[in-house]
This record gives sequence, structure tokens and C-alpha cells, in this order.
Amino acid sequence: MVKTMKVLVLSVGGNNEALVHSIQTHKPELVIFYASHVTIKDIGQVVDEAQQSNLQYEMRTIIVDDPNDLAHCYTKILDVEKEIAKVNAAPEDVVVDYTGGTKTMSAALVLATVARGYRYSCTESSDGSIVSADQEYEVIRNIKNPWLVYAVEEKRKLSQAFNNYNYAFAYSIAEESGGLLDESQREFYKHLSVIIDGYWKWDLFNHKEALKLLHKGGRGVQSLFPYVKNDIPGLEEFFKSYLNNREWLTKTCEITNKFNDLSEEMAVDLLSNAERRAEQGKYNDAIARLYRVVEMIGQIAFEKCFGVKTSAVPPDIIRDTNLRKEFINKEMDKGDKELKLGLKATYRTLISVKNDVGMKYQTNFNEFRSIMKARNLSILAHGTNSLDKDTFDRFNEWLSNTFNIHARITMPKLFLS
Repeated sequence: MVKTMKVLVLSVGGNNEALVHSIQTHKPELVIFYASHVTIKDIGQVVDEAQQSNLQYEMRTIIVDDPNDLAHCYTKILDVEKEIAKVNAAPEDVVVDYTGGTKTMSAALVLATVARGYRYSCTESSDGSIVSADQEYEVIRNIKNPWLVYAVEEKRKLSQAFNNYNYAFAYSIAEESGGLLDESQREFYKHLSVIIDGYWKWDLFNHKEALKLLHKGGRGVQSLFPYVKNDIPGLEEFFKSYLNNREWLTKTCEITNKFNDLSEEMAVDLLSNAERRAEQGKYNDAIARLYRVVEMIGQIAFEKCFGVKTSAVPPDIIRDTNLRKEFINKEMDKGDKELKLGLKATYRTLISVKNDVGMKYQTNFNEFRSIMKARNLSILAHGTNSLDKDTFDRFNEWLSNTFNIHARITMPKLFLS
């Protein structure tokens, strides 16, 4: 395991004695002085006095040109961040002391570092105010990083990403934020990130892994539920929706032989996934999924009707002689003994035996053919066009009207604060 360095960041200017005391108290291995051209001369005095305690530490100095320009001071803090990164310091091993310097320098120092998970420190005078140049220091106050307690902006981003089905981004935020939050919240976010990972895997059709993660994360969140539910508005509703999702996925797992067989539930899942892509404005992806739903519905009906999969059809099963001959000539590779039927061939076979699903397809075939003209010209089919919301809505409505299939899976919404 790589050893990290204890770092103290000191804003310089004002009461040098307070800065010396900060070094003596925190006993850093690296001190980064953050000073202006006016206060750089104070660093030597601070170092000389601190050495009387026989402390050994490395030093770096970052100079600001205009100590009253907030934007400039902020950019200089980025140089401080680079120095910290060089020594591989863990966030909890970094103390930022904003006692010295101008108010602008102190504000920039806190503003630029608050989301890093560092600890804060300042030196107070006897009246409880931050010590000034002409006051004697009284006490060093170690201050809890407010970001670790609230992380408001990160939680907002996480919620927004999750609610927009951007599960990969939500997961990365939860992982990164969870490691920096204080202990009271860290455990909750660790389990929540597992649930988010589960939804991410589900969205990628990795159903087995998704179910495993949803169970694992759910157990952890449920164990902490009594302690956090009052602090997170909507958590109860989120968890209720999560449980419904998990139950649905568990049932689908059983019906489909651990997601190895097709079923109506798998078609509904794919349709729901298509609608999520459409909500994101990804209409090309969404329509590609709707096409697969049509194909899947036909495959399910075919297997129920004939007892075989469309990927391995003995020719003798095709009762219509002319259809069988046509398929043998067009759908069977040389040397094969079984047919591999695509979407059109599947539905033509179903229609030939007046199967209910096939007949519904035939009834609304003209509209389907019209939609397919647009789809076939798309970048994900055979052309270069980009598909739009109108085409998706039209296709989705056709599916609903033809097969009475609807997206019944509603993903939960997350509202963290």
C-alpha cells in the first residue's frame, strides 16, 4: 500500500505566530505556502520559528499576483492541487488553514478545495474571531468540511444523472462522492452505488448481473433505512419503486430460465428500454430496439406454435408447400438441415397457419411497411438518415395497437439533498 503524505496548506498574511502554531499543531510532512508578493517575505519568519520545534517537512510556495482578485486566486489554488497530487496525499491527510492572507485569498482557498474532501483549520482569538495581525492567537479550530456533510451539488448531479437514466455517470458520482463523505453517510452511498450499478447493468441488458447487484445493494440500503429516511426526501418512494423493479426482474428470471429464454416479459423489458432511449432523445437507438421487439414477439409466438426456435427450424414444420420451398431456397445455407427465419419469414409462417399474432401483424402490415421505409434509411439500418421523435411515436403506437404491448417498467426517481 502506497504511503500518503500529511499536507498542510497555509494562506500567508497577517499573524505569523498563528501560522507557526498551525504547523506545530498539525505536524505536516509537506507545507504549501499560499502567499502574495507582499506576504512572501513572511514565509521565512514562519519557517524559522517553526523549526524551533525540530519538525521536518518539505515546502512548496504558490504566489498570487493580485490577492484581491477572486478568479485569479482561485486559479492559483489549482497549482496547490497539483502539488498535493504529486505527493499522493489522501484527502483526509490534507489540512487547509485559511487563517492568513486577504479575505479574497481565504475565500478562494475554501471555494476551490471544498469538494476535495480535505479538512479545514483556522486560528481564533480570545473573542472567537479569526485571529488578525495584532491579536494573540487563542486556539486552533479544526473545522469539518461542509462538503463532506452536505455535498449538495454532487447529490444534485447524482440525482439528475440517475433520473435521466445516465446510470454510468450516476454510478461514478456515487462512487467518488461516497468515498469523500463523512462516515455517517459513507455507508449509505456505498450501498446506493451498488443499486445504481444494478440499474446500469439492467439498462445494458446484463440481467443476471443486474439482479445480483440489486439484491446486494438493496440489503445494505434497507439495513440503514431507519437511520437515513428522514434525511432524504423521497427515499421511501424510491425504495418502494426499486422493490417493484427487483420483484419484476426476479419473476422474469424464473420465467425465462435465468434470462436464457424469450418471453413476453423480455419483450416488455426491451420496449421499456426503448422508451428510456427515446426520453434521452436517442431515437435511432430507440427505434432499433422497437424493431427487435417486433421480431421478438414473432419469435415467441413461433416457438409456442411450432415448438422450435426460429433459429433452428426443420423444413418439414412449414406446412405450406410453396412457402417451404421458397424458404429452403432463400433461408437455408448450403449444407444446413435447418432453416434460420428472419422477421418477415417468421410472420409469413405464422400467417400461413392463421396464428393470432401473425394475423394481427398482417392486419396492420401496411403501416409497418411505411415505418420500415424510414427505419431502413436510418444510419443504424441501411442509410444515413437520423430518425426523429415522430417516427418513434408512430412505431411505438403501431406496436401498442397491433400487439397490445406496453412499457410497464417504471424506473425509480432519486432525490438526494
